[in-house]
Amino acid sequence: APNPASEAFTIQWSGNDNVTFELFDLMGKKVELNTIVNTPFDQTFSIAGLQSGVYVIRAIGANWSSRIIKK
Repeated sequence: APNPASEAFTIQWSGNDNVTFELFDLMGKKVELNTIVNTPFDQTFSIAGLQSGVYVIRAIGANWSSRIIKK
């Protein structure tokens, strides 16, 4: 199920490799790119500046994605 958020959301990541997260709107436009080098970690992404709607975040090379609802 999508995760509702208004200002930010946090990902708890337990992988062992560096990971790059991409955040897309539903039209496929990339709105944020963030590379994390210290794993495992809790990473908070600010979405306060984005329009309300549904976004998809994915971890490149990790076969993981999630839907985010911006309130």
